[in-house]
Amino acid sequence: MTVVLGLTAAVLWAFVNLRVAAVSRGLDPIVAMFVMLSASILVTVPLALAVDGLPSALHGRAVAAAALAGLLEISGFVCYLKAVQRGSMAVVAPLIGLEGGVAAVIAVIGGEPVSATLGAAITVAVVGTALACASPGERTAAGAGWAILAGLQFGVMLTLFGATNEIGSFTAVSVARAAGLIVLVPILLARRRPHTERRVIGSIALSGVVDAFAFGAFTAAAAIGPVSVASVCAAQFSTISVVFAIVLLRDRPAPIQVVGIALTLVGTTVIAAS
Repeated sequence: MTVVLGLTAAVLWAFVNLRVAAVSRGLDPIVAMFVMLSASILVTVPLALAVDGLPSALHGRAVAAAALAGLLEISGFVCYLKAVQRGSMAVVAPLIGLEGGVAAVIAVIGGEPVSATLGAAITVAVVGTALACASPGERTAAGAGWAILAGLQFGVMLTLFGATNEIGSFTAVSVARAAGLIVLVPILLARRRPHTERRVIGSIALSGVVDAFAFGAFTAAAAIGPVSVASVCAAQFSTISVVFAIVLLRDRPAPIQVVGIALTLVGTTVIAAS
């Protein structure tokens, strides 16, 4: 079930990734994040109350972890948007997709048991993700620095969400969204708001709703555990983005991308079997 939920999050995040990248040029990161969080919390709060109930005072540590994860999501998203505005997805996607490897390493360092087979499978899946999103002949490093910062923050964020199983997946996402909005609203009110097309606002809002369910699926996967497996499966959103491009946009994958997709599928299969 961890693998299924993790891959569900990956599919949903791939959708969000493609939608945001399509409207990223000239998009203000603060406005985009505010719209995503607002749309998301309208979905997650009713689900949290219906499914998880209200968290008690005994769950303070889990609530704090979710709130910190929400703050990291904001800063990570701003870095991600700056990366896709400056560079190509061929450079940015592998660096963002390795967030699962970051979370897995943190989990292992924290004492999470990982067998040799599972460790090798995680490594293969992470390498496959990078190769699947590679673009032969791509030399520019534009946006790479922002993408690395985003990937590191997202990796820590995934780890923090893995520590929120006491309060339920939708409650954790709601707390994270609320923490983000508490920080964003004063910033948004204190600065001049650039004009954003209604069409773009609608696309970002839809991405926020889908993103909420993606985080809910990942948080549930991490609660079942192990976090390292859930993180690597969820990070396959970058590989799935390549598959979407092949199927929907009729892109022809390069040989190195075919190898990457194959490695990712092998790694994920071994993870599931383990």
